[in-house]
Amino acid sequence: MSSSLKRLSKTEKKLEDDEEAAEEALAKLQEDLSHAVNRLRRIRQIKKKVKERSNEAFRRGI
Repeated sequence: MSSSLKRLSKTEKKLEDDEEAAEEALAKLQEDLSHAVNRLRRIRQIKKKVKERSNEAFRRGI
């Protein structure tokens, strides 16, 4: 192999490795985002129920 061909091959391999690492990082971020969205949804549901119960208790004079 010529020097320039070796260099190009090495560069291509590095780019492929970088691409794979970026894809893995993106997948991890997507998973983290999904967990955060689900957590936020649960928190908001609980908050809504607590507020409804509070309003009901206030109406009843408790």
